[in-house]
Formats: sequence, structure tokens, C-alpha cells
Amino acid sequence: MNKKNIKKYILNVAIILLVGGLSIYFSIGNQLEGTIESLSHCHLGWLLVVVILMLIFYLINAMNLTLFARVYKEDYCLKQGIVNAMAGIFFNGITPMASGGQFYQIYAFNKQGIKATYSSSILLMIFIVYQSVLVLYTSIIMLLKFAYFSSLYSGFFSLAIVGFVINLVVISVNADIPVFQQLVMHIFRTDKLIAGAFDAQIGFLYQTHDYSLPDCITA
Repeated sequence: MNKKNIKKYILNVAIILLVGGLSIYFSIGNQLEGTIESLSHCHLGWLLVVVILMLIFYLINAMNLTLFARVYKEDYCLKQGIVNAMAGIFFNGITPMASGGQFYQIYAFNKQGIKATYSSSILLMIFIVYQSVLVLYTSIIMLLKFAYFSSLYSGFFSLAIVGFVINLVVISVNADIPVFQQLVMHIFRTDKLIAGAFDAQIGFLYQTHDYSLPDCITA
């Protein structure tokens, strides 16, 4: 590793630490001392369980990205999926309303050799799978614990119906758009997505602007 790359890595780490520290500070605010005191009284075993569950979540997220990315790039490896997933989580955490994560993931996918049209389809399909599983789990919980939730809130059934309708509409609308339909066809090797105007715009952006990215993204 040459000096230029070392300086770039040091700068990237410094920026991440700075932005992460500021995000934690503004999130906790004047409750920093109370938070530290609470953590000091926590059981180390449960903290370890929380850390393990968090790492499992990160790994599953990376595996999802890797699985769908291999539809378009067969040599896409888990290491690239982990980098992409962690980058998305980081930018979701530091941008308002978690608005920057997916945009950066599309950029990272492009640096990893997957076109912006394909990567946006990957993220869309992951979103649909997430929403579908969420509805499924909620349905199971409602069936098993309906009496309990109804006793806590009398209007629970009406509220649950509204939530189900909204989620089903979101899933149906996203699953009905041509990009998703073409993606499904591509998975079954019957068709391929055609890169559209979005790819042209993204390609022009990359050609006219120099966005530095750690080399490990493209590894």
C-alpha cells in the first residue's frame, strides 16, 4: 500500500469517526452522562448478546445484497456485500430521515461493476421482500396475541386493518412496476433488464465528477 492510499484511508477513517461522533452527540445531547452511567450498570452478558444480534443483522443484510447482486454479477463476493451494507447503514444513520443510504449503495454498486439500473432493482426487490416478511410476521403475531393487543387498545383491529392495507398497497405498487417485473424475469433467465436513462445520467455524473471511494469498495 503506497503513501497516497494510506493517507486516503486515514482521512476516510477520520471523517467517519468525526461524523459518527457528532451524530451520537446530537442524538444523545445532554443525556450523555446518564447514558454512560446506565451502560456501566448493564449486565455484560446481555450487552454481548446485543452485539452478537447486531452483527447477525449486519451479516444477513450483506448476504441479501450479495444474493441479489449475483443475479447480475456472478463473481460478486460476500466481502463486497458487507462493505456495501455497512456503507448503506452508515449513510442512513447520518442523513436526515435515512435518505442517503440507498443512494450511496447505488454508487457503491456502480464502483463494484453493477450498473445503476440493476442496483436500484436489487434494492427495490430487497425492500419488497422486507415488507412482505414484515406483513407475514405481523399476521402471525396478530393471530397468536390478538386478545392481548385488543385488551390494551380497543381500536386495535381497525388500526391493524389500516396498516395491512397500506403495506399491501405499497407491496403491490412496487411489485407491479416494470423494473421489478423485468428483474423477476431475469432471475429465471428469461429476460434481461435494459439500462435506461437513469444509467446514462449516472454515467455522465461519474465522468464529470471525481468521487473518491476507498479501494476496498471495489475489491
